[in-house]
Amino acid sequence: RLFIAWIAPRGIVAAALASLAAVEMTRSGAAGGAELRALVFLTITVTVVLAGLTARPVAALLGVRLPSRDRVAILGAHGLGLALGEVLRQADTPAVLLDSDPKRCHEAEEAGFTVVFGDAMEERTMLRAQFESVGTAIGLTPNVHLNSLFTNQARQLFGVPLTYILVDALPGGKRPDHVKRHEAEVLFEGPHDAERWDVRWRHREVVIEPFTHSAQSATARNEDDDQKPISNVQAKEQSVILAIRRDKRLVPMTLHLAPRPGDVAWVAIHVPQHEEAVTKLQETGWNSPAEEIEL
Repeated sequence: RLFIAWIAPRGIVAAALASLAAVEMTRSGAAGGAELRALVFLTITVTVVLAGLTARPVAALLGVRLPSRDRVAILGAHGLGLALGEVLRQADTPAVLLDSDPKRCHEAEEAGFTVVFGDAMEERTMLRAQFESVGTAIGLTPNVHLNSLFTNQARQLFGVPLTYILVDALPGGKRPDHVKRHEAEVLFEGPHDAERWDVRWRHREVVIEPFTHSAQSATARNEDDDQKPISNVQAKEQSVILAIRRDKRLVPMTLHLAPRPGDVAWVAIHVPQHEEAVTKLQETGWNSPAEEIEL
């Protein structure tokens, strides 16, 4: 890409000079003007095509890595956004938080997070957040509509392949139409109240603990499955399954992700409801590990 960016303007200059030379040759009666111009354009085309085809293998040969899309962008520097950001940070996963509230941004920066202040709907804000290296975009504000717009903008402008949206309800137990329309997934194991978790986080009433899955009692919900009730783990907002480590990969928890034995989940728990939350988690196959688990 760098080579193409370097050669493109030089190709334009060469083409312009060739055109001028061809015009002068034709005007003076010299033969070969048209052929010269065609040859220059052909050379530029072949050079650009070859550069595009050989960029990756040449980079590998030279030991140069092309930019990877391993960065996670989270809209919402508060509550569950900070909780998920903390899990990603502990796992050494590059993440950036975006928010339009200067106070929230300052507090998140003070806590050690990478934060971009501004309107996340604007392309310039996304550029400051380095969206060209973002592979996952997550809408985590209390405004479901804003979450949808953000993830769709990330996909449309920067080709972000993975998008997740926090929702506060599942009409009929199904993935909402706006989530389907924007080709996103429902974040976490179901709907959650972002504002409530924000208040809890600010009052230091949230802990994040690991749990291992030891049974196949919990299964993924099909997109059109409205018969299975949503687990009451989140009914009283006792806990939120933030992310799961599977096969050495850490991925955000989603509504349709089926837990497997051996999975490790990082769960945000409301401290005053800790005992009840752990009991509910155990009923669905999640158990506190006997020893400390590192991300």
